[in-house]
Amino acid sequence: MEENLANLNIKEIAKLLLDLLKSKNLTLAVAESATGGYISNSLTNIENSSQSFLGGIICYSQKIKSQMLNVNELLMEKHGTVSYEVTEALLDGLHDKINADINLSITGIAGKNQFEGKKSGLVFIGIEMIYEGYTKIIKEFHFSGNREEIKLATTKKAFTLLIKVLKNQNNPKEDIV
Repeated sequence: MEENLANLNIKEIAKLLLDLLKSKNLTLAVAESATGGYISNSLTNIENSSQSFLGGIICYSQKIKSQMLNVNELLMEKHGTVSYEVTEALLDGLHDKINADINLSITGIAGKNQFEGKKSGLVFIGIEMIYEGYTKIIKEFHFSGNREEIKLATTKKAFTLLIKVLKNQNNPKEDIV
């Protein structure tokens, strides 16, 4: 399935995701760091997206991660803002702020320079599903390119993962890469 999605542009993938969410009567919320609103923008460019997309928080800075999503500053200092642990904390904070069926969080490095000793292109994508049970998935990826290319690749990967999870509801953690 991912091969088929790879040939679609971001608007087509976003529409497919929103249609799938709508068909299942599910809602989505996002906490975006490295993508800086790219995910929310891609979703809201689709007509009637508000039927499934509740909204998001752009938590680009450490201060906003802490203030808006209650990410512990000591956690960020210990693991770095681009980490599995912070991605998970963003999901937890989003869960507390927005009552969505599915939460998505993104941390990463889209610039050309290293950050916190980590290379550009490192991205963590977190998905939390709060319907028909409870599932949390966090995956690490490495993308290449300039800032815009990494943001686009991250957005496409996040949408692709969400689509795969939604289509594989019986075992959402199975075979998602």
